[in-house]
Amino acid sequence: MVIAVNGRVPDGEDLSWLWDVRFEHFEKTRVVAAGERGTDLAVRLGYAGVEHTLVHDTVAAIAS
Repeated sequence: MVIAVNGRVPDGEDLSWLWDVRFEHFEKTRVVAAGERGTDLAVRLGYAGVEHTLVHDTVAAIAS
């Protein structure tokens, strides 16, 4: 599963909402964090105990 997050209006410049999402439900799913704020997402996935890969380029993430 690829989850891409950016820092623009649709996702929000304030990404504190990432902490409201129960990413723990994905602990048995292969997750690729992507997008211009992919690093922030990767940190959140790490705290949730979700094994993940960080690929900044969204198209490359989908191809992986």
